[in-house]
Amino acid sequence: FSQFKVMLDIMGAYLKGRGYAHERLDGSVHGHERQLSIDRFNSDPNTFAFLLSTRAGGLGLNLQKANWYAFK
Repeated sequence: FSQFKVMLDIMGAYLKGRGYAHERLDGSVHGHERQLSIDRFNSDPNTFAFLLSTRAGGLGLNLQKANWYAFK
């Protein structure tokens, strides 16, 4: 999560440079594309991260694949 799109840009560039697949949801992602991005994240086991802007409306977002135990 980030309040700043520029931080998502930096993280996205880093992930891309390291070869990690990721999805992104911010104010520039509209309507149907948002749901497609969420669905891709939840269904693709190779997608490493989901970058989310807090202003994009993450309230009630269900990212089923999120696994906090992987970082322990």
